Amino acid sequence: NPQQRVSYFRRNFGRMAKGAGIALAATAGIAAAIFWWQSAPAREPVIGTQLRQMTRNAGYDTEPAASADGNLLAYASDRNNDGNLDIWIQRANGSEARQITNDPADDREPAFSPDGAMIAFRSERDGGGVFVVPVKGGQTRLIAREGRRPRYSPDGRWIAYWVGPAGYAPDSERSYKCFIVPASGGQPQPVRPDFASCTYATWSPDSNRLLFLGGPAAGGNPDSLGWWVTTLDGRQVRDTGAGALFRKTGVLPLTKTAIPGNWQGNHVFFSIPAADEGNIWRATLDPSRLEITATPVRVTSGQNIEIQPSGLGNGRVVFCRQVYNADIWGFPVSANDGKLTGAPKRWTRDPGIDVSPSLSADGSRLVFESNRTGHYEPWFLDLHGGKETRVAPARQDQLWPLVSPDASSVAYSEQRIGRFEQFVTRLDTGSVKGLCEDCGAAVSGWSHANKAVLINTLAGDKTRLTVSLVKLGGGEKTLLLDDPRNDVDQASFSPDDRSIVFVVRLGGGVSRLYLTAYHSRAPLPSKEWIPITDGRSLDMAPQWSPDGKLIYFISSRDGNRCVWAQRLDAANRPSGVAFLIVHFHTARRSPVRLPLGNTDLFVGRDQILVSLGDVIGSIYSVKVPD
Repeated sequence: NPQQRVSYFRRNFGRMAKGAGIALAATAGIAAAIFWWQSAPAREPVIGTQLRQMTRNAGYDTEPAASADGNLLAYASDRNNDGNLDIWIQRANGSEARQITNDPADDREPAFSPDGAMIAFRSERDGGGVFVVPVKGGQTRLIAREGRRPRYSPDGRWIAYWVGPAGYAPDSERSYKCFIVPASGGQPQPVRPDFASCTYATWSPDSNRLLFLGGPAAGGNPDSLGWWVTTLDGRQVRDTGAGALFRKTGVLPLTKTAIPGNWQGNHVFFSIPAADEGNIWRATLDPSRLEITATPVRVTSGQNIEIQPSGLGNGRVVFCRQVYNADIWGFPVSANDGKLTGAPKRWTRDPGIDVSPSLSADGSRLVFESNRTGHYEPWFLDLHGGKETRVAPARQDQLWPLVSPDASSVAYSEQRIGRFEQFVTRLDTGSVKGLCEDCGAAVSGWSHANKAVLINTLAGDKTRLTVSLVKLGGGEKTLLLDDPRNDVDQASFSPDDRSIVFVVRLGGGVSRLYLTAYHSRAPLPSKEWIPITDGRSLDMAPQWSPDGKLIYFISSRDGNRCVWAQRLDAANRPSGVAFLIVHFHTARRSPVRLPLGNTDLFVGRDQILVSLGDVIGSIYSVKVPD
């Protein structure tokens, strides 16, 4: 029923938008939102011509920006082979590139001042923020802490930027805010502080207005997360109608986001990022009504991931063309000690997207999810023999597979008629049994007795996540974990099945891990929940060590998504401070973020499994007619 499907997404958009998508790069302006059962944007005629490749680095060139006169091109690149991004400049006619910044932290998202003398950029150094540096090179200077994607006003007076937690697509949680600051430095001024979300601020040609991606209401319907135009004093604000129009015309599928690039004349160039493809689009903005009333036109062909448009002058637009791949990696570890014991190993090498790894208890069988056949389904890898096979070929996407500890079965989810359904497939016979017909998104944990699973369930008019126990025999479902104010998910049993660790999402891009004893009194009372982390960062995907004395998890506490561990004492309370296991700080390779805010991590008896996304990119330009 199409109406039922649309109604479902409207009711749940606020929750789904919190983490929907694979974030290809945490601060690259991609903020991809991918729901695998959604259709791609409508195929429209391509108006761009005279495609030119501007850079030919074998690595990662991204986030291009052009000077006002169109003579210079700046971008972020890892071409110095140090594993991080720096700002580089070259002539638009293709002269040799020149490195402008040189710091171990990532420098990215450059923007030229109107006179071409300075470059503003986002850097991860010193906790992250907006910095400026002379185009000729020299001393960098901090302009705004925490700032992302700076943009000079055309008159050179201001720099606009936004702040928000790393690695999230824009949502309606009041954690994404826009600011303007004097170009020479000074006190930042908020832009639309009354809005629940404000990102990707883009200047009008006359410097009097800002267009931004956001919405005024938390948890509103999806059409409210669109493009808005505001005056600098905040006295006037107008919905351009882009969100509703783009979805109505099929240009923008539900749960995906149109990222504005720049505003030139009456046109706004934008992209719709995804892990498989993306296009550059052009929308026409009525200058008197400040509305977008016509279907946008497609500028590029979408052969790969084409994103980050910026005007180059002479009717040309520069953009980044990227190729993305995700594979399963294993990090050898003494799991009970929290110590790495060897070099990482790449377990899958398919050109498709391989994610959601899980291991049998004996460490011999790996199950993961892949789209290598055209849609997502569980795959099985024998780690001893190396043979890969599909678990149960199907016509629809089968998501978030989780192998049972004894490797006899695989649980997974399907999305049917606007709701999730969970199933279990026996690996020896291929027989399939239903688990739940209207639960949340995913099964998060098996009991080590292989008789029950922990599963997302929905409460609060199906807008809040809870955790329930579902028994495999008769399908009996029991609510275990519920927080009336926050989502609760990613629960897993301890090795002795006596405790459960889980995530409480606190909003604003942060979450907290808790642990509680598992017993017959359900739901498990919140007064018995033991906090494992402090709730000041994004802490996700908790996993137990084999002896149950360590909790592994992915955290953003150092500004990147890395693997950490927390020791427990005899009472299952934190002992000492969390310690780092694996850093993921390089620009080109980072942990994959799954739909609904899940992040891959699985701890086996002798290795940690993650899915890592690799991205390479080059800068191109295209001629666009008036």
